[in-house]
Amino acid sequence: MAIEISELRSDDYDALAELWQSLEDAGPIPFESASSLTRFLQEHRGLSIAAREDGGIVAAVLCHREGDSGCTITLVVHPTHRDKDLSRQVFDKALKKLATCSIHRFRVCLPQEDDHGFWDTVKWTTTAVASDEQATESSNRRKTDDDPTMAA
Repeated sequence: MAIEISELRSDDYDALAELWQSLEDAGPIPFESASSLTRFLQEHRGLSIAAREDGGIVAAVLCHREGDSGCTITLVVHPTHRDKDLSRQVFDKALKKLATCSIHRFRVCLPQEDDHGFWDTVKWTTTAVASDEQATESSNRRKTDDDPTMAA
């Protein structure tokens, strides 16, 4: 079955929790309940993206807006799907959504364990920021001069 890339929905909590359970390196799921996911998605409508296959979620990027910047709190891909370029697909769709809101500056705030090689492939300028024991925050600005995905 084909993989569908679309906005994360409030009724996706169970599928998202199932994805998290399949991961050793993602840390705790960022939402304690379906209602907390619903609140997040309502506050940041359309900015979080999922890759769906056979009724489940195989990849997701959770994004929000902070003033004139976008921010991602996690990007996860099921281990059996990491060779399918889903990180790029869900992340690029999220960036396009942010661009429609005139947001061209983006920060990545991820647990260190969340890295599965994708971030090394993205053209960023990076500044490390001190953080607590569970997360490492990096401030990033996507290079837009040669990147059509950021065109509004």
